[in-house]
Amino acid sequence: MSALTSLLSVSPAPGPRTGDTPGASLAEAREALAYWRQREESLPWHRRAARAEARSMIARSRGQLVSAHLANWGVGSGSLIHPLVRILALPRREQKRWLASTVLRHPLARRLRRMTILAGLAAVSVLAISVAVATQVL
Repeated sequence: MSALTSLLSVSPAPGPRTGDTPGASLAEAREALAYWRQREESLPWHRRAARAEARSMIARSRGQLVSAHLANWGVGSGSLIHPLVRILALPRREQKRWLASTVLRHPLARRLRRMTILAGLAAVSVLAISVAVATQVL
């Protein structure tokens, strides 16, 4: 139970950390986010690829900023909410791809997909039989 409590803890982490100071990564994440926002705003409308890259980097920088805030509060990469933060840090298109691939891999989704394919095949075969019978009658 104590391991679960430590994973869900949201209080500032006790004691000194190894590596950089906690404010340094937070400041770096803020700077990166500000840079990419400014870059997106300064690009002309016809530079679509560069603007798309800037939007993607904004999403990633926002995720790094959230991760830095969580690390500052002692909720590290081993916590239960870290996978959610990792997914939310992705650009919208990649979030949709991840969600679709996760949902389509579910056994219930596979079963529904098979049933839909079988229903479609049955409908096509009934149509083909009715056309064959109609041509024989006429």
